Amino acid sequence: MGLTHIICLDVETTGQSPRSADMVELAACVWRIGDAKPADRKYYFFGLDKARWCPVTWDEFWNNPDKGKDGKSPVKRLRERLRDDQVPTTPLGQAAVDFTVWAREWHDRTDGKLIVLTDTSGFDYAFVTDMLARVVALPSDLENTALPLSLNYLFGKYQPVRDINSWYMGLGGSLQKWGCRDRMAAQLGVDWPAWVLAWEHDHNPQNDAASIAAKAVYVLSLGLEESRAPKKARVAKE
Repeated sequence: MGLTHIICLDVETTGQSPRSADMVELAACVWRIGDAKPADRKYYFFGLDKARWCPVTWDEFWNNPDKGKDGKSPVKRLRERLRDDQVPTTPLGQAAVDFTVWAREWHDRTDGKLIVLTDTSGFDYAFVTDMLARVVALPSDLENTALPLSLNYLFGKYQPVRDINSWYMGLGGSLQKWGCRDRMAAQLGVDWPAWVLAWEHDHNPQNDAASIAAKAVYVLSLGLEESRAPKKARVAKE
């Protein structure tokens, strides 16, 4: 069964583990392979004032201008965005139900031909799974009302989440800490079009989720997964 859509998500948190820190934002988008814009988007803000802050994450990321833009740290940029956009705060439990319903509706609309893709699956997985643990019941009119036991069970049955960097490393043929996307693009001659580059990865999870999705659907539209492995195998045998 081939894929027709992907769901990409991105989170921002106050630390490295949901046991000692909190998720601040969650953004997700659905994107049809072959399109130049997302089909649908979701965004939740969970609050800053009562969050548990990890000192290391605060110093290395949130309060670090080098991780921000225009000389502004990520926390300053977030506070400005919250003020300018009048972003409401959503309780985790409410967001968990809403996000699950939204994802399953798209699963049904695409006949299950979609996959969940993240930037760093281990990090995003932990915090989103922690959020989903708050779901105690789903609307009875859903086709599948099984509880989302984890992000792997977002659709009510086991479907493992994938991360884009591991995929890039596989396509690029190299295991490395950093730069796997650029290596993949160089190895396979991928030239990102303007509509892909328009989605900037800037630690605003709404933009980051779309940036991940845009690059993924473009690479998928090129058919590199189908063409690369057999050709390499033949070369190796020769």
